[in-house]
Amino acid sequence: MTNFEKITASPEALAEALVSLWVMGSRSFPSFVWLGIKDNENYEAFNKRTVAISATLEWLAKEAEK
Repeated sequence: MTNFEKITASPEALAEALVSLWVMGSRSFPSFVWLGIKDNENYEAFNKRTVAISATLEWLAKEAEK
């Protein structure tokens, strides 16, 4: 099984693959957010990975309906 097949096996797997960690700040004071896709089809910052995945899943469902 290829990596493409793994991430497209289910909407949940695809959403997890689309969510990414973004690190900002400085070396001494790093901070991070999770980036997920929301209604406007752009990445949006979330404090929790699970929330980012949930928002991305909702977006994927809306895109599938189109």
